[in-house]
Amino acid sequence: MLLFVAQEYNSYFGGGVITHRNLLMCQHAFGTENVKTFMLPSRRGGIHTLLEFSTGYLMGLTKQLKDNLLELLYRNKEIKFVFLDYSLHGRLAQIIKLKFPDIQIIIFFHNIEIKYFTLYLKTSKKLHHIIGLPSIILNEKKSIKYANHIITLNSRDSDYLYNHFGRKADLILATSIEDTFKKEKLVPVLKEQKISLLFVGSRFFPNEQGLEWFIKNVIPNVSNVHLKIVGNGFEALKTKWNSNSVEVIGSSSQLDNYYYEADLVIAPIFVGSGMKTKTAEALMYGKTILATTEAFEGYNIDKSLIGKECNSANDYIEFINTYQPPATYKFNSVSRSFFNNLYSFEIVKRQFENYILSLGDFIQQNK
Repeated sequence: MLLFVAQEYNSYFGGGVITHRNLLMCQHAFGTENVKTFMLPSRRGGIHTLLEFSTGYLMGLTKQLKDNLLELLYRNKEIKFVFLDYSLHGRLAQIIKLKFPDIQIIIFFHNIEIKYFTLYLKTSKKLHHIIGLPSIILNEKKSIKYANHIITLNSRDSDYLYNHFGRKADLILATSIEDTFKKEKLVPVLKEQKISLLFVGSRFFPNEQGLEWFIKNVIPNVSNVHLKIVGNGFEALKTKWNSNSVEVIGSSSQLDNYYYEADLVIAPIFVGSGMKTKTAEALMYGKTILATTEAFEGYNIDKSLIGKECNSANDYIEFINTYQPPATYKFNSVSRSFFNNLYSFEIVKRQFENYILSLGDFIQQNK
């Protein structure tokens, strides 16, 4: 039996998409009846974040919840595996391993958090957050030390772990999502219509930074376009960003229509770690994608067939100003093929199941 430990999540945005994927993946590999969940409170910010940083319990974990989790393990001796959905639960991994040495701990690295938080400090310039750096470093180092199995999203993160801590990932599982595409919802291309640009993603520093750059440097230099920005938190920037060419939608739990209506999906993201889930989502919907190297990180695709890798304003401007829409529907069949073959939930689920099977009789005897 496996215990899945994660923060409460929104399966539509950000890391929540991958957390949801990870839970489903575990349920498929071990059997739904053999997976228990232990959900932690979602991020609350403010004083709660400072308290987390001061105690060393991160990502919704508290001393009381830690004790509750240990009690659950004491009462359920059949639990032989714990899947920690974030590498910032390294302190918890240490406690579990010391009290239950026979339990196999699987830790999933959404990002290399040490690298990610350092980048955040440099770009956000919110230096008061530096108080959290020691807790982040401590927890991630403990994850690396006490995990039996480490999973990363791409080889870049695995290489970083090896170069800085001497340990590679045991398994690389690319971003993947459940397939919700419906061919009958494709939108036809209409003549004389503005080119519809779409950005999807929550308001956090790489997304906001990249969009601000795009609105300042690209939008004034392209013609006949309309950019929609969809994502939790961005509604706060409507007054600042809305114009004849830019429309901030903000939060929405129904993303599919925005994708179907878009001619081009943009991802001007310049810093980060892990993989960008929204790139996989755009591939699923068969979209032509204009994105930076960072937004394409981990994707083994021919970018020239599904759009363009754009790292400068001129890259975006040239593509958009010379863009010729398809003859019929707003759909890129090559993008869709890459998704089906590499980034669908079914493909990655199979890779995880094969890894579990490769661990041999011990896993099978303790499912």
